[in-house]
Amino acid sequence: MSAEQVVEMLNSYFTVMVEVVHKEDGVLDKFIGDAIMAVFGIPFPEPDDAVRAVRTALRMRDGLVPFNAGRVARGQLPIAIGIGINTGELVYGNIGSESRSDFTVIGDTVNLASRLEGLNKMYGSQVLVSDVTRAELGDQFVLRAVDVVRVKGKGKPTEVFEVLGERGYELTPAQACAEAGLTAYCRRAFAEALDHFRRGEAAGRSGEAGDALCHVFAGRCEKLIADPPADDWDGVWHLKDK
Repeated sequence: MSAEQVVEMLNSYFTVMVEVVHKEDGVLDKFIGDAIMAVFGIPFPEPDDAVRAVRTALRMRDGLVPFNAGRVARGQLPIAIGIGINTGELVYGNIGSESRSDFTVIGDTVNLASRLEGLNKMYGSQVLVSDVTRAELGDQFVLRAVDVVRVKGKGKPTEVFEVLGERGYELTPAQACAEAGLTAYCRRAFAEALDHFRRGEAAGRSGEAGDALCHVFAGRCEKLIADPPADDWDGVWHLKDK
């Protein structure tokens, strides 16, 4: 696209997404290129901050459907988004130079949210949350375990979960295969796990809703079968890139 087309697209996209953030009482921190950074619980934390953040993410995901339908109708390509959510302490205030400063938030909590956003590309997902956020959600949403990772710049592993939908959401056949595969994967039964993941891939190819996670872990299982891990393998996947 031309620069003018990119600006037009981003302005239209941001208009839709920022409205969703405001409806859930989120605070728009800033635009970062083609990204939106939003915060919940600033300046006064509320018990449902994490719930509202996740609800915002799902409404962003849903709002992308008509947005893309309009683009396709105009002969334009649809876009994809990834959302990362983390919960924890941070520093907020006006940060900058003596001549200019902007309100923002900084800290390890913010950095991990950014890392989670980037992981969506790897897992083929749209909404990823940390284990800390998951603990704040109760039974409001249906989530599934995705992985245990050690992101670049952090020593402690992070459990990563994908938000599939609101309470009552039912897994697709491919997602059910992924869940069974992950259970086997965690107990080092890689051949059994591979069988589940391949069935999940086949479900996607047969016209049912596919699941990118099956493809990711099928490849990982093949590598672990060919080169078994050490006895002290803890299942943590080390990420070298942001």
